[in-house]
Amino acid sequence: MSYDSPEQLRAFADEHDVTYDLLSDADSAVIREFGILNTLISPDDPEQGAGRSFYGVPFPGVYVTDESGVVTEKFFHRHYATRESAGTIRD
Repeated sequence: MSYDSPEQLRAFADEHDVTYDLLSDADSAVIREFGILNTLISPDDPEQGAGRSFYGVPFPGVYVTDESGVVTEKFFHRHYATRESAGTIRD
């Protein structure tokens, strides 16, 4: 799930040959509801990249679900560059 718009996600998918669905939460409502809003970035953060605000981005993470869609595990990190891989989750 991303706070990017559907149009931005479509362009990203086209550019990187992504063939699975990408989920847009452009107003970060679901991100807030799930409690994963990155609170380390404030709405008035001066460290904005190329005029783009990063406020609203979630903490990077992964939910693992069972066959019924019930969340069985979750992995989240404070830093955007720290991410789980399929291999680390499987182990």
